[in-house]
Amino acid sequence: PSPKKGPPPPPPPPLEPAELLQLHVCEPADLPEGAYEGGVAYFARVSVEPVPSAGGDEAAAEAISLAFDWGVLKGGPLPTLAALVSEVYAPLLGGSNARSAGDGDDSYDPDGAGSSGEFVSNLDKFGMQVSHAIQLLQGDVRLHVPQVAIDDVLAAAGDSRLIAQLEVALEDWTPAIAATLDAQMAKRPIGRGPLAEIDFWRARAAALSTLCEQLQTPNSRRMVEVLERCDSQLLPAFHTQYSELEKRYVEAKDNVKFLTTLERHFKNLSNGALPQILETLP
Repeated sequence: PSPKKGPPPPPPPPLEPAELLQLHVCEPADLPEGAYEGGVAYFARVSVEPVPSAGGDEAAAEAISLAFDWGVLKGGPLPTLAALVSEVYAPLLGGSNARSAGDGDDSYDPDGAGSSGEFVSNLDKFGMQVSHAIQLLQGDVRLHVPQVAIDDVLAAAGDSRLIAQLEVALEDWTPAIAATLDAQMAKRPIGRGPLAEIDFWRARAAALSTLCEQLQTPNSRRMVEVLERCDSQLLPAFHTQYSELEKRYVEAKDNVKFLTTLERHFKNLSNGALPQILETLP
């Protein structure tokens, strides 16, 4: 007769975070899914020339620094891209424009109509789009409000540079509102019963209230007033999305207000003891 098999060996203990180190030699597009979540230290070859091994440690270190580019990605590629745009490229290009203006360079255009000003404007717009993509993935949308002081709406409506800055922001607000509405309308209650319905409307009201509160600040209202004074072509699309946002927010807020009055009774019916259920029923 065959010998009896003993119990299977116990599973190995879980690895500590410090032991979860993976090495991938591949193109960036070939990294496995989820590799960016815990942080990635990357080394990218930027030179096809062989790295010399002779000449001592200092020469080798200099040759390696010229042949490779390296860095750390934390939280995924989108946060890293947003940080590069806002912390590196935007200040660098802004400083170049300022130096050109101070040196009396005729190519500098203070109104942003030249190629350099247009590129900086497009870079700012791209940075805001990346930030909104991150916020949508995280479930929190923060609108970019230019840090400008608008004391006189009529005077601000005659400032072409300010108008261009406000239109860039408004051009970003409209798709952000539309994307938030689409995401909320696609959601459904998680679970069955009235308690799931209450949680659903409460979450929708909280998500939409974030946008409504940002759009109702005094600075945001003055921005819209300035653009209305100059008859901006971007306003009709914005007003359409803003009206839909207000409508859906009022609907969610009213539903939460009504259902909250019944929440205690629903909890008694769902989780209460038999005496509580009998007391709740008419």
